[in-house]
Amino acid sequence: MSISVGVVARVAAPDRPVADFLLEADEALYAAKGAGRNQVQLAANG
Repeated sequence: MSISVGVVARVAAPDRPVADFLLEADEALYAAKGAGRNQVQLAANG
């Protein structure tokens, strides 16, 4: 069994939609999957 994880940490901001947060997490997840098994990727600041 293995796991790949995408991590996002942000301070809530009223001008940033939740969808942006989820997109960043999704991109980090696929970066982790692309890096191989058992990976954790932190989303880039944006």
